[in-house]
Amino acid sequence: MSECKWCGEEGIRQFKSGEYCCSQYPQQCPSFKKKLSSAKIGKHRSDTSVQKQKNSMMNRYMKPKAIPINDIYVLCDYGCGKLATYRFKNGKVCCENNYRKCEGYIKNKVIVKKTGPQPEEIIEKVLCDYGCGKLAKYRFKNGKACCEKSIQNCPSKKRSTSKYTRDKLRKINKKPLEYWQDAYPLFFAIEKPILNENNEIIVRCKNDNCKKLFSPTYTQLYERIRNIEREDGGGDYFYCSDDCKYNCQVFNQKIYPKNFKIDYSREVQPDLRKLRLEIDNNRCVKCGRHISEVELHCHHVEGIRWEPLESADIDKAMTLCEPCHNEVHSKDGCTYQDMQCSK
Repeated sequence: MSECKWCGEEGIRQFKSGEYCCSQYPQQCPSFKKKLSSAKIGKHRSDTSVQKQKNSMMNRYMKPKAIPINDIYVLCDYGCGKLATYRFKNGKVCCENNYRKCEGYIKNKVIVKKTGPQPEEIIEKVLCDYGCGKLAKYRFKNGKACCEKSIQNCPSKKRSTSKYTRDKLRKINKKPLEYWQDAYPLFFAIEKPILNENNEIIVRCKNDNCKKLFSPTYTQLYERIRNIEREDGGGDYFYCSDDCKYNCQVFNQKIYPKNFKIDYSREVQPDLRKLRLEIDNNRCVKCGRHISEVELHCHHVEGIRWEPLESADIDKAMTLCEPCHNEVHSKDGCTYQDMQCSK
């Protein structure tokens, strides 16, 4: 009878050494586990082992080496405007011993979104390899062909919802306008939804070349409301089709990184305000009062929170005095905290 080497019970597996074990692997045997845990009691790592690991980690996360320089007067190569005090191996000079701490590097750093390899368009007539039955239009790096640019958009890969779920979500879209105005006032002020003859909510496509009215799905409504209420101002807009979505200029573009709280103080857009006031001759465009008579504001036609890209456009801003500014916001049905214009 074959017995387990460690616990003495019946063995179910024999190894090359001729020994048996009660489990598929010795590590799963209870007696072997106890033996492993007790073997380490009272034992400590040697100082040599600890120092070896410490040196390995230091080499892995070592800061850029910089050589101090004091005999020359040159500006920092990273655009902060300060005198350089360090030189790196690549020949660049910087005001800090680590260029990542330089104000110029932080300010001019461009956040590039990493995207995967794009598929190639194919002309030959072949069927989609994912089983939808359509003709393939794109071929990926792994050699497979698909009818869509993204596999997730292929009909065979899309998650199908039951008829009960579709009817339930359709009823949510048929709620009266009073519900949307009371529950989501910011969403209602931005999108200005209407109802069609079937009492379904209707919105406008974001693509400037389309601007078609259509009834969004519950998922589209949920995502749009969620993104409007977020602090970073970006988000998923309403699109009537995938073509409008991918051909839209503002799709998937955000000027603020994730988890970044927007600072709406006057230091954020001083150049825009200064230029707008110069164009309007330092006068309110509504009442004509001069900056010497009253404080002037730079009013954004498109709100910073929900249109961060268009709000930075000089042509979509105007100079208003404080009374006229408050009057414009009260007519739009929003408060100053919602719009947040630069003063």
